[in-house]
Amino acid sequence: MEATDGVIDGAALRRLREGRGLGQRELARLASVDHSVVSRIERDVQRDVGIVAVVAIARVLGVPVDNLLAMPTGRAPAPLVGELAAEVATLGTLPPIYQRHLAGLLRAYRSGLPVAETPSDAQ
Repeated sequence: MEATDGVIDGAALRRLREGRGLGQRELARLASVDHSVVSRIERDVQRDVGIVAVVAIARVLGVPVDNLLAMPTGRAPAPLVGELAAEVATLGTLPPIYQRHLAGLLRAYRSGLPVAETPSDAQ
C-alpha cells in the first residue's frame, strides 16, 4: 500500500463541497460529523478518516466514496462493478454500527482473497 492509498483528498472535498454551495459547518451537520473534521481534511491536516464519516460525507455530496479518495500519482481509480457500486451507495443510510460491521466483514473477506497480478486477472 502506498502512502496515499485510502486517504481523503482535501482539495477534492473542498471542490465538491463548494460546487454544491455548502459551507464546512453545513456539510458537517448534514453528514453528522464534527465540523473540525471537514476543516482538517480540506487543509490536509487529517487525511485518514473513518469509513462512517467518508460514506456520510459522500452521501451528502451525492458522489461515490472513491471521488473523495486520494490516488497515488499515475494510478487511476478502478471503477466498481455495478452490483457493488449500487450496494455501496446505500451504506450511508445505515446506522453507524451496521456500517462498522460491514467494514469489518469486507476487511475479513478481502484478507482471504488471492492477490491478482493485474486488474484483468480477477474478472
